[in-house]
Amino acid sequence: KDEMSDWKTYRNEEYGFEVKYPIKASANEIQGNPIWGFYDKDLELSVQIYVYENVSNDKTLESLIENEDGVGNPIYIANYSKNDYQEININGIRAFKYINHLNSDKDSKKIGATTLFLKEKYYYQIVTGSQYAPEFINEREKKYNIFIQTFKFIK
Repeated sequence: KDEMSDWKTYRNEEYGFEVKYPIKASANEIQGNPIWGFYDKDLELSVQIYVYENVSNDKTLESLIENEDGVGNPIYIANYSKNDYQEININGIRAFKYINHLNSDKDSKKIGATTLFLKEKYYYQIVTGSQYAPEFINEREKKYNIFIQTFKFIK
C-alpha cells in the first residue's frame, strides 16, 4: 500500500506550492517564517517550510549557499552541514539536501536535515529537527525523505 495514500494536502496559493503530510500529524499555517509546519507525534518528527524572497537575485543554488555574509540573504547553512549534502531532484526541482550533525565531524550524531531550492523570486527551505527527539534516525529520516518528495509547484 502506498504510504502516502491517506496523507493530507497543504496548499499555499501565495507561494504557489502544495505538499502532503501524514494524516495523524498536526499542522499549522504561521504568519512570517516558517510559513507552515507539521508535527508527527508518533515519530516525534517536526518539519517547517520557510520561504524567503530572493532579494540578492541569486540565479543558482550554489550562489545562494556561497553568499554567507547574510547581506540581503537570510539563508544560513551551518558549516558542519556543508560536509554532508547531496543534490536531489524533487518533482523536477533541483535541490540540495543537507544532513545536520551535532558538530563539525561528519560522523557525529545526525540531528536533522535542511533541504533548499530556488524558484524565480523565492527560495524555499524545508527543515526538520527536534529538541525532544534529537537523533535524526531511520523512521524519522525516511518520513522526511518521503515528505520532501511530495512538494510540488502549482503555478
